[in-house]
Amino acid sequence: MPRSLRGATILDIGAGDGRTFHWFADEGFEHYYAVDISRDLLAHHPQSKGVELFVRDVEEEWPRDDKSIDVVTSFFVLEHIEDLQHLADSVERVLTDTGVWIFTYFPQRREFIHSVEVEKEKKTKGEKVQVKYDEEKFKIQMYCHRYEEIEEAMSRAGLEVHSMDLSDSDGVIGRVYAGVKG
Repeated sequence: MPRSLRGATILDIGAGDGRTFHWFADEGFEHYYAVDISRDLLAHHPQSKGVELFVRDVEEEWPRDDKSIDVVTSFFVLEHIEDLQHLADSVERVLTDTGVWIFTYFPQRREFIHSVEVEKEKKTKGEKVQVKYDEEKFKIQMYCHRYEEIEEAMSRAGLEVHSMDLSDSDGVIGRVYAGVKG
């Protein structure tokens, strides 16, 4: 990660409801692009000066200029990407010459079911009460990649690969990666 994000342009792929945004909120970035496939999750993302939200499938073409992003982040995203090479090539294209891509990968062993809580009014004994329902559940496509496949896609895209294993008491459970341009 760059020592300073002051004036940086950040692209957060899989930004969701903004759980990682607080890491950058006070760092003085110039632009923060939050991208997610879920409009419902982005609706909960924090808003502030310089933040723009985009609903987009990152497996399609990106409307970002070449060499326009200083830092790309994507946490818990690669598990949902089928074409790793397209993603790596797209990230490399938008990164500045000194840009970095920071992301995680956790091999999945079970399906990912997403629930969207929906508030609805319910009449109870003549009173209207707001009740939360898990009304909508849907399965999100998961892909299991080998670490070597991820690293190969990064290298073919022209990114220098750095990684660190993440472990718990049962052993390695995932990796944090940094893809450095240059």
